[in-house]
Amino acid sequence: MLRLYVSDSPDYTVTNTISNSRTRLGETITLSCNIAGGTAKVVRWWHELHFIKKVSFDMVTSGCSAVLKGYESRLTKIQCDKNNYNFQLSNVQRSDRGLWLCEADGQVATNSPKLDVLVPPDVEVKISKTTVNEHESVRFECATSGGYPEHIERHQWLWMKSGSTVEQVIQDSETSTQNGKLFEFVRIPYDMSGTYSCKAWNLGGMGQAWVVLTVHFSPRIDQEANMTYDVVGEMGKEASFELFIIANPTPATTGYTWSKDDNILSNSSSEYEIISGPTSSKLAIEHVKSSDYGNYTCSVKTSGFQAKVFKFKLFKPGLIFAIHSVTGVLQPRLASRDFAFRISRFIISLVSGKKQGCACWYSFEEATIQVLISRGIL
Repeated sequence: MLRLYVSDSPDYTVTNTISNSRTRLGETITLSCNIAGGTAKVVRWWHELHFIKKVSFDMVTSGCSAVLKGYESRLTKIQCDKNNYNFQLSNVQRSDRGLWLCEADGQVATNSPKLDVLVPPDVEVKISKTTVNEHESVRFECATSGGYPEHIERHQWLWMKSGSTVEQVIQDSETSTQNGKLFEFVRIPYDMSGTYSCKAWNLGGMGQAWVVLTVHFSPRIDQEANMTYDVVGEMGKEASFELFIIANPTPATTGYTWSKDDNILSNSSSEYEIISGPTSSKLAIEHVKSSDYGNYTCSVKTSGFQAKVFKFKLFKPGLIFAIHSVTGVLQPRLASRDFAFRISRFIISLVSGKKQGCACWYSFEEATIQVLISRGIL
């Protein structure tokens, strides 16, 4: 039970105010006790009917001091004069919310302002799986609770990949729930690994939570490597193929298997050298001979996925022309550039309908060109 001490019933009126009755968590407020008709010797403050602090004023020394148990680090700018007794409370906490009351020499204030502390929502992110394989489904849910007021103005999902934010893919599959947002990838693409965060706002500010998703996928060509699948090899000289891939997880150095006409090649033969790393493998033919011409494959095996096979070909020297399936760049090999441009239009039309969705080089041997000439096509 609260008991207020009243001494000799002073003949003045006490009122108290709060500078910002609705303030955000962590901000600073000023509490003022105004006395009309007299001068107080002792001013006390009450919060939610609990005595928490005492500010005393001495008319003789004109001093102003405060006793703040538990609030020492948050009290700033204590000010006292004949009629006003003020102090600032910094770093407002949730526990500061509620009624405040000032008392001067036992005379209780005629009003009791209420402080609303606006607190950001608590955000929780849930995910059905933190590690998935490409084309599997994964579900994200953002739930909010707590905060004051609890009404959520809006949510926002953000997907962070390599420091960049990509929102569109999330917006397209986002739905609302009673207390948050959720979205689901039915067949998640291989390149969607990254940090997913959910933000929620209310009048108190923003709350945020994160979750990291890892997407495993089988090996595929690194499109930025600008690989060449077909190579022209001169007799007695070195020729090589190099495969550049992306994969998660990446293959071990033993995960690459090079073959020629279904015969597995290895470093044990002095004819070949194979150098493999996490994202690439190179096959070098030391001295090309006639039996080396033909088709080659590189099979790549990673944990959790079937082996992926990539095809290459070693051509004999001659009139070889290659065109890039994406850029349309024509590249003559061991042939005059004039003749290359003469057949460029035909080759472009020939391969335009056969793109494989990758940055590939298509090659044409001398025999193919000669047949085109004999038939009057060129």
